Amino acid sequence: MGYFKAEHPMLGKDKSFIIALLLSSLLATALAGNPQRQGNAELMPRNSNPDDAGLYNAFIDVPHGYAYFLGNYLWKLCITNGFPYAVCAPTNTGGSSYAQLDSAGGYAYISRPTTLYRYALGAGTNAVTSAGTLTVSGVNSIGEVGLDDSDPNPTNHNLYVFCRITGAATRVVKILLGTFTEGAYTSLNAGETNGGSGLVDHRHAYIYYATIAAGGTNTDIVKIKMTPGTNAPIRIASVNIGMASEPIGLGALDDVNGYAYYGTYGSTNYPSRIYKVKLGDGDNAPSLVGHIDLQQGRAQLSVGTLDPTNGFLYYGNDNTFPGGVHWFKLNGTNLPIEMGYVPFLSGPSNNPPDTTSAFNYTTNVDGLLPYGEVYLKSVVFDPIRGNIFFGQDSKPNQVVMVHVAQPDPFTLSGAKQPNGTFQMGFTNIKGGSFSVLTTTNLNLPPTNWTALGAITDSPLGQFQYTDFTATNGSPRFYRIRSP
Repeated sequence: MGYFKAEHPMLGKDKSFIIALLLSSLLATALAGNPQRQGNAELMPRNSNPDDAGLYNAFIDVPHGYAYFLGNYLWKLCITNGFPYAVCAPTNTGGSSYAQLDSAGGYAYISRPTTLYRYALGAGTNAVTSAGTLTVSGVNSIGEVGLDDSDPNPTNHNLYVFCRITGAATRVVKILLGTFTEGAYTSLNAGETNGGSGLVDHRHAYIYYATIAAGGTNTDIVKIKMTPGTNAPIRIASVNIGMASEPIGLGALDDVNGYAYYGTYGSTNYPSRIYKVKLGDGDNAPSLVGHIDLQQGRAQLSVGTLDPTNGFLYYGNDNTFPGGVHWFKLNGTNLPIEMGYVPFLSGPSNNPPDTTSAFNYTTNVDGLLPYGEVYLKSVVFDPIRGNIFFGQDSKPNQVVMVHVAQPDPFTLSGAKQPNGTFQMGFTNIKGGSFSVLTTTNLNLPPTNWTALGAITDSPLGQFQYTDFTATNGSPRFYRIRSP
């Protein structure tokens, strides 16, 4: 005889599956839950005066259900009802590669040359509107921006702006958002210039800037401490990740487990890589865990995001035909593991060779792009609905939607082995994070069950675990937990 109870991980209160077996086996079926391309949303009609530009930046307001994509125009897209769609006319902002969203404050901040532009998001479906500018003094240009919104009062939020100065050290300047005025700054070390990816650890109040010395190729990850009030930001430390002649894409940060991930474009002599950096607790310095090489070689990894709940990293690519998303298992304290690739759709034209560029533009009324879904330049992740949105460099603008890998409901199969042990198994997403718990008393709360260990999949997607302690013939209950 046997007793079985299952709860969907997104619906069951304890996110678990339970199986009680009295030395019998249960047959099972399972559903696949690997990441899937859902389709694209083309932002029509194509604009003019100015023309559309590539969507090189994006930010997401998860609580209110909107994603924002920035080219020459700032698009406000609803993400709660299937494919994203524009809820109002786009706002001409003049373009930028760097922006930050203050959801609680109701503003977006966009950096261009030496000026910071503020935009009111607009309640509901109302349009985004200009709400002032601030020119940062004594600098030649400003780039990446990071937001500290840890204080529940939006008037106490601060912005941190990476500023370049000819012939002098690069600065990180604090902007007091309550008054929208310039505050104190800290100078970085010599060689810490040409900032690219800026990742914000909102949970612990640090920023991680990827910097490359002028004319150099090696990348430093510089840790900056965000500070309360009017206090200046503090440079904590840096780590060199040893890249050689391989441009870095925009990274992804896991503030739950304390790691950052950086993808590279690769080069003629080097494959594309994923570097993993341990952030360091508190004011401890970051450190390099190591890197993995992409299985297919060079793929120009351009923009990354991650899903810490399910344990996966996703990277879109550039100058790859068609485009697509690479996905990796975070793998705890170890290096990530490459799990697979989700290809996107090609267009009607013959694709050029990978690592080259061609204009993905059309003036046709149908908006059909010649090379389809390529040149991925920005990304946001909606953890509530489990969707990733990639912005393209195309005219007209286009956003590709991918549903992330998530554990599916499943049924365990299990059987007593000739040696008295008990073996169980199930099928689910490749690289999923699962563990086994057991008890002899089903009335005990889950916190009092005994953890037996993690379940690994070999081959990928096929999970199996053997309980070597189940040799005394006593009835046992098993729980599979994810994550």
